[in-house]
Amino acid sequence: MTFNSAAAAQLLAEQQSETHTKELLDTSFKYDVAETELVATNEGGKVNGEIQKNDLETEMHSLETKLSGSKANKSGNRAVGSLISESNYVEQHRRWVEKAQQDVNEAAVAAAVCKSNGLVLNEAPSPASDSKRTLPEAAAAAGIRSVAAAGPTATLKPSASSSSLVRSKGTGSSSNMIPLAVAQEANERQQQWLQQLQHGLDAPERARATALDQERALRREQDDEYHKALEEDMNRLKEAEALRASEQAKEEEEKRRKAAAEAHLTRLKAAREEARTALRGEPEESASTLLVRVRLPSGAQQQRRFILADQVSEVEAWVDTLEEIPLGEERSWRMMTSFPRAVLGSSVTLQEVADGSTAVALFIELTS
Repeated sequence: MTFNSAAAAQLLAEQQSETHTKELLDTSFKYDVAETELVATNEGGKVNGEIQKNDLETEMHSLETKLSGSKANKSGNRAVGSLISESNYVEQHRRWVEKAQQDVNEAAVAAAVCKSNGLVLNEAPSPASDSKRTLPEAAAAAGIRSVAAAGPTATLKPSASSSSLVRSKGTGSSSNMIPLAVAQEANERQQQWLQQLQHGLDAPERARATALDQERALRREQDDEYHKALEEDMNRLKEAEALRASEQAKEEEEKRRKAAAEAHLTRLKAAREEARTALRGEPEESASTLLVRVRLPSGAQQQRRFILADQVSEVEAWVDTLEEIPLGEERSWRMMTSFPRAVLGSSVTLQEVADGSTAVALFIELTS
């Protein structure tokens, strides 16, 4: 019965001591965050940080006094409860360390995977942003900066400036201090890295989608260029076809013109040959004949005998058969006398032109 009372007293003392210890740990945590905020804020914020730090120091001293009283109450029963207290502290210490180490290892694996996927991890939050956070967030951010500075594979070590610790059994020395915020900090950092890892795992799919979009855009551009080039080629072909058709039409027109001209010339030659055939034979020299000399436009001269009773039209018909005279539907020349210079009408007789002479000289003047 005596043992049970002592055990009950010991249990009550242990509960009070544990409550005071938790309060001291919470206050130490706030103290550590206050120190972090004091460093991170500006000169105006330092005053508030110092006031908060002083308040927390006062609260810590009060809690330490309560804890000392609790330890004094349970000192008589230490032989019964020391083993339980030590086991609880050691077990709690072990769980915190294992959890923190596990989080850091997982974060290191995430960092390695991100690096293998070509990703760059975001930097830890800057101290300037801690002033707008709650106390746990500010403490976690401070832990992220310390661990991120050491690298994702750094070994966990206690923070020299932290008062949030688990003290080993004994005199309460701070030589074996472990930071409580490390696990939270590592977990927050792990969440950030896991998000980046997920982003990195989605990168191949996004890269494929981007490549497909680029390929489609390139294909559309190539199709547009092809259709544009095809349209230009079609226009050039149409222009070339139109030019070829125009040239062909000109050639055909030229051929028709030449053919028509050749046919016309052939008819004129035929008509000249008929006129030459229709001429009467040249008469013999006699008193009733007249020798007519004609100077052509080329300077050449031709002569032929005619009867004095013939009209000038007979001479003109003879001139039409000469090769030196241009062919045409209509006469492009006229017959004239040298002296006096006058145009001879077709109905005038050669006797009138000769005026008693046996020969007469005439010349041909072109009119066009």
